[in-house]
Amino acid sequence: IMKEILIMSAAVTMLFACSKPEPPQPPVVKVRPAVAIKAATGIEITKATLVAKVVPNENGTSIVFEYKAQADANWVTIPVSGLFSGKDSVEVTTALNNLVANTDYVYRVKANNAAGETISSESKFQTYAVRDYDGNYYHTVTIGAQTWTKENLKTTHFANGDPIPNVTDATVWTKLTTGAYCYYNNDPEIGKTYGALYNWFVANDPRGL
Repeated sequence: IMKEILIMSAAVTMLFACSKPEPPQPPVVKVRPAVAIKAATGIEITKATLVAKVVPNENGTSIVFEYKAQADANWVTIPVSGLFSGKDSVEVTTALNNLVANTDYVYRVKANNAAGETISSESKFQTYAVRDYDGNYYHTVTIGAQTWTKENLKTTHFANGDPIPNVTDATVWTKLTTGAYCYYNNDPEIGKTYGALYNWFVANDPRGL
């Protein structure tokens, strides 16, 4: 009898052990993407490249850029190709090719995954209005009936490609009867920031700038 009792007791113990519920598992917490908008690059008259940093966090994270002219009400949406995942930051870009010259634009980035959507802060850039022969770009501003470039002129060529002489001797400069340019203190590094100095003959030359 004792043997049967022991066998039954062992069976009940095993049955209880098999039917014992598993301890509750902690809930899985999904994490929304993290986003940061960066400064636009490659800005030209009708072009610019938008840049952002995104931490996807969850599998299947989708990313889109949105931009518009500052005066417009509606955003233009451009999806970034592919889906993203992981905890590492990824840089994403999109190129814009049909912008309006000398126009202010705002842009942002959105990322969406199973946890929800994250929208970056807005950033701005302005397209350029004109480009000189050397490839320097300039914004313009209209004051009254006159339109001026916001940046000082940096070109070393006339508009037709003819070079403008660089004259560094002060005595020679004062006696010129033809076009020439120089840099303040004859320092080209200053010219990169503040532009060049031109005499009247350059400004009045029919070849233009």
